[in-house]
Amino acid sequence: GAALGLKEVQVWKDVDGVLTADPRRMPSARPVPFLTYEEATELAYFGAQVLHPHAMRPAMDSLDLAVRVKNSYNILAPGTLITREREMGGQLLTSIVIKEGVTLLDICSTRMLGQFGFLSKVFEILKAHKISVDVVATSEVSVSLTLDPAKLWSRDLVQEELDSLAEDFTNVAKMKVRRGVAILSLIGNVHQSSALLARAFKALAQKDIQVIMLSQGASKVNVSMVVEEKDKENALQALHAEFFDVE
Repeated sequence: GAALGLKEVQVWKDVDGVLTADPRRMPSARPVPFLTYEEATELAYFGAQVLHPHAMRPAMDSLDLAVRVKNSYNILAPGTLITREREMGGQLLTSIVIKEGVTLLDICSTRMLGQFGFLSKVFEILKAHKISVDVVATSEVSVSLTLDPAKLWSRDLVQEELDSLAEDFTNVAKMKVRRGVAILSLIGNVHQSSALLARAFKALAQKDIQVIMLSQGASKVNVSMVVEEKDKENALQALHAEFFDVE
């Protein structure tokens, strides 16, 4: 499309465009009429099976090429139009994505208080183990991060890998491993993050769901919440009801 100078490229799928949630998990999920490329990329990275970021790269590099996701089983549906920019208006949330089977690491070192280089040491060790990180939250003496399950273990040596990682952290920090968590990524208008988070935490509190970790991405369109894996479906239902089902 970019090479031909077209204004729009259509991608035909089996759903009515990009949805507010996975319809297999949330039957009330509905189509999102408009997205930016940044939002679509975040959705794809955190698990939405719509478009791969590499497939959108030529359109993202173009100044005015749009991508429209349509449904081959419902050709009259308008689908989702993905462009470089869009008007957000008063909309807080665009879509919710779950990534499950996640491992959380808490790495803490009071010995690094007031010293520079703590994060550098942490990521040097992770790099040496060829470990990919999803979500990060930091303080001066600690860092919590999630490990991408799709890019981690190519063999059944999970515990051995973690033991080796912990050993390398011995002289730098204490490492605590927490398995069985899930990431809920809230893709939307993070410029109104206070309003978004207030409603999100209220909805989760009403279901007695605790947030283990919170991270706002540098992309400014994504807030990621880490919850216990057993709570992920209830959390999705609570958030979807709060932001979409009441409208």
